[in-house]
Amino acid sequence: MNSDLHLFDQLFEEGNEASFRLAPSLPSLQELFADWLDLFLRAWELPTHTAARWEELRGLYSLTERISLQYCRSDQLERELWQLGVFDEREVKQLTDGLQVFLKIVRSSELQPIRLCTLEMLELWWQALPEAFAWDQLKLMRSWGLDVAWRKEAWRVWWRFQQGKQTVPEHPRQWVSLCQQVALKRGCQIIKVEEQVARWAGVHLRQEGPCQTSPNCATCRIRGHCRWAQEETVPRDVELAWQAQDFQGVSTQQLIEALIPTLNLPEESGQTKEGSLLRRVEGWSVQQWQQQSENAFRETQLLLELCRRHGEERLQPGETFHNSGDLFRHFRHRLRLLKQEVFLVVLLDNKHRYLGEQLITQGLLNRSLVHPREVFAQAVEQRAAALVCLHNHPSGDPQPSSEDHKVTQRLKESGQLLGIPLLDHLVIGEERYVSFADEGWL
Repeated sequence: MNSDLHLFDQLFEEGNEASFRLAPSLPSLQELFADWLDLFLRAWELPTHTAARWEELRGLYSLTERISLQYCRSDQLERELWQLGVFDEREVKQLTDGLQVFLKIVRSSELQPIRLCTLEMLELWWQALPEAFAWDQLKLMRSWGLDVAWRKEAWRVWWRFQQGKQTVPEHPRQWVSLCQQVALKRGCQIIKVEEQVARWAGVHLRQEGPCQTSPNCATCRIRGHCRWAQEETVPRDVELAWQAQDFQGVSTQQLIEALIPTLNLPEESGQTKEGSLLRRVEGWSVQQWQQQSENAFRETQLLLELCRRHGEERLQPGETFHNSGDLFRHFRHRLRLLKQEVFLVVLLDNKHRYLGEQLITQGLLNRSLVHPREVFAQAVEQRAAALVCLHNHPSGDPQPSSEDHKVTQRLKESGQLLGIPLLDHLVIGEERYVSFADEGWL
């Protein structure tokens, strides 16, 4: 308990004091019953057929007006339910069990707000519902104005803060108990305890907090005390590249080293190649991804970048391009999904063998940015005999624009003057490309 309080001290330390209102009185029994019954029927998908109408269920919602709350046998409940003519035998049994629990809660708590929220009563509330709806029950009770912990986001924040990257338990039992103990120790409301933690997920302040589904530890002021941040294994360079969605400055080995620990994959002898890593995760379902990493969204994007690099044919000096299709197969994965236009020049020798490539510009393509001086400077320096230009269309449509034609014509004329001919200009879209040479425009 003392360690839990210490952790809450850290989470509370930079928080603003806030006041929270509790309902001065509970809704009526009939309103409580109607709200709970809405949740119960939804949770158990009752009635299981879709023909039931509100008129046929009206008798169920008014049940508390016709039975004794202090003493009602299960056979009486079953008889009432059968008379509605809506439910089959299994559904009647399920409803009877649930209604018995509700009536027990009413009798035991006498509808006193504090008694309704004790751990003993909460166990009864949860007993009536599938486990997946435990948080929904707490949310419903909070809507009644009861002082009860109910925010799943807060539980996630606290668990990460204390337990790091261990899997967060789905059931709220542990969180509710902890909030009650801390509130008792501090002499404050339970919802105040929870909201002070939940704000780190952006709750209550209605703005983005650092501890979202994919936490942004770099912006968190208490990361020095957080076990999750201490266990963060993604290198800083990779994290910054992911946030900027620009992986050009990150090596393939850095991506691999970032993915192995976050996906809990065992190290292999020597350097793990991307093909080996991709084979080890091939066929994983979405659920498997989420189980392996709470940062599944980030890891998926890192893996997509790794896949792109793995699918890209690697060129070595001396390799020969035979046609536009060879160029497209090499550069398509790099260019087709970029959000900005990128203009590249590929340098070739007199036998059309690969010498190297150069990035000319990134951004809006126009004649002022793609100047012959920049395009042919490296070609002259490396004594290239010819060159090919490529650029992408972020729209996915590779059809050249009028500006593309003007730029290409200017480069063609400059190449003729320098004796370094422009062999082709490829415009790459999402799934296809257009070759100026194949179209007869050069």
